Amino acid sequence: MDRCLYRNYSLFVNKKLVKDVPHSFKELLNPEYKKCISVGDVMKAAESQNAVLAAAYANGGDEKNIQPGIDFFKKLNAMGNLNNVDEKVSNFQKEKFQLVLCGILML
Repeated sequence: MDRCLYRNYSLFVNKKLVKDVPHSFKELLNPEYKKCISVGDVMKAAESQNAVLAAAYANGGDEKNIQPGIDFFKKLNAMGNLNNVDEKVSNFQKEKFQLVLCGILML
């Protein structure tokens, strides 16, 4: 039996708070997005883990080599572009988020 791998990655953008919507992972490195990007806890949430996998693919890695994704998020963090807003539904409703990166992986 063959196995199919489906990947779907999303970037949620609050256009009330973000003027220029990014269209690539590379654009997320823009200093304009300082303290704007939420990804969630990769130790707890599959969506957050898959965001790292998405970053790995975007930076030359894959599911067997996620180091490019880890390096990407290290760089985002070092730049100060990540924030620590809890990704609860209530925070979405309160519009506390500017950019949220998440992913879904289906086999």
